[in-house]
Amino acid sequence: MKTYIILGAAGGYISGAPIYQRNKAMYMKEQGWNVYYISTCHGKVYVKGLEQFIVATCTFLCKEAYVYPRNKQKELIQYIIKKIPLIGKNSEIVIESGTYYTAYWGELLAKELKAKHIVVYLDEKNDGFNKRQADFFKFKFKRHELACIKEETMIKIFSPFWSIDENNAIGLPCFCTNSVEDYQSDITNNIVISDYNIGYIGRLEKNVFKVISKAIIDFANLYPDKNISFICFGGAEDIIIQHIKQSFQDIKNITLYISGYIFPIPLNAIKKCDFYISSAGSCSVSIKAGIPTLKINVYTEQPEGIMKIIRDKEPIKCPFGNTILNYIEMFFINKLDIHIKPVEINIEKELMKNCLDKHILFLDKTSPNNEYYDIGKIQCSFYQKICKFLIAILGNRIVKYLNI
Repeated sequence: MKTYIILGAAGGYISGAPIYQRNKAMYMKEQGWNVYYISTCHGKVYVKGLEQFIVATCTFLCKEAYVYPRNKQKELIQYIIKKIPLIGKNSEIVIESGTYYTAYWGELLAKELKAKHIVVYLDEKNDGFNKRQADFFKFKFKRHELACIKEETMIKIFSPFWSIDENNAIGLPCFCTNSVEDYQSDITNNIVISDYNIGYIGRLEKNVFKVISKAIIDFANLYPDKNISFICFGGAEDIIIQHIKQSFQDIKNITLYISGYIFPIPLNAIKKCDFYISSAGSCSVSIKAGIPTLKINVYTEQPEGIMKIIRDKEPIKCPFGNTILNYIEMFFINKLDIHIKPVEINIEKELMKNCLDKHILFLDKTSPNNEYYDIGKIQCSFYQKICKFLIAILGNRIVKYLNI
C-alpha cells in the first residue's frame, strides 16, 4: 500500500496552489496511491475535485511548528495521524508540503510516520523565513527533497542562504492552468461588453494586480471618449474587493466586473475579453483560449511582452516603451494585429500528465534513507520565545491570540 499525504490550503479561496494540489492528488490516485489532504484553512472548497481527498482541517499548520513546545508538537501531530485512514505497517508513505510553515509540520509528521517528506515550494517569493530557518531548507535541498515551481524561483528564494545557481537549482512544473471548461454559466451573461475589453486572471490581493489596475485607470483617463470593461476572474477578501471597487468608482468610462473565486472559468466568458494582462501561470489560461495576453513579471512587475504561445521565448515587444500603458495603447490604439490559435481543451490531461510525470522522477531521486531535521534546532525570536512559554503554560487555546 502507498500513501500520499498533502498539506495545503483548500478552503475559502482559489489560487494556483490548490489547483495544482488537486491535479497532483488525482494524478497520484491514478498511479495507485491512497491520497489524503490536510487543509490549513476552513471555508468552501472552490476547486472542484479537491474535496474528495480532504480528511482534516488543521489551522495550527499555519503557525511555525518550532514555536510550540515539544509536547504540544507531539499532541498536534497525533491529532493529524488520527484523522488519516488506517495505514499499513509496511506502507510507503510520502508527505508533500508547499509552504515554509507547513514544511516544519511535514517534517515532524514524516518523522512520526517514518515517511519521506518533500517540500514542493509553491510561493514565488520568500515572505516567511530568514537565516534562522534556512538551515532546515538547506538540509532538505541536500537530500533532494526540496523543489520550487521554477529553477529561477529557487535561485531567488534560497541563494541568499547557500550557494545555488542554474546548475543545481531544482524546478518542478506545478500544473495549475487547467482552469477553463466549455460550459454555460450566468457569469458569461453578466459581463458587459465595451469599446475595449481587458481581462485579468488571478488573485486580486497580489501587488501585481494593483500595478495593472493603475495602468488601466491611466489608460481610461487618457481616452475618456472610450468605454472600457475591466473583467477580473478571481477573488479576494471582502475588504480588499471593496477597496478595489472604490478605486474605480470615480472612473466613469470603466465598467469593473469581478467574478469572485471560480473554478473552472467558462470558456465563453474568457472569450469576451479582447486582451489580457496577467502574471505567472494565469497567462496560460487566456492564451489557451486564443486571446492575446501581456505577461507581467512576478518579481519586477514589468511587462515581459505579449505572449503568442505558452512559455513564449520571443514575445511581442512594444516599440514605444516598456510600461503596461504602452502595451495597452499598442494593442487598442495602434491596433496591433495578432492572431493566436486556441489550444484544444481536450489535450489538457496529456499536458498535465507530462508535467506531473516529472514529479515522480523527482521523487525517485530523493535520498533513499529517511533522515529528519531536528525542528528544535531552529532558534526562536525573542517574541516567539515568549509565545512558546505562554503556550506551554496556557495550552493551545492561547495561540489564536498570539501574532505568530
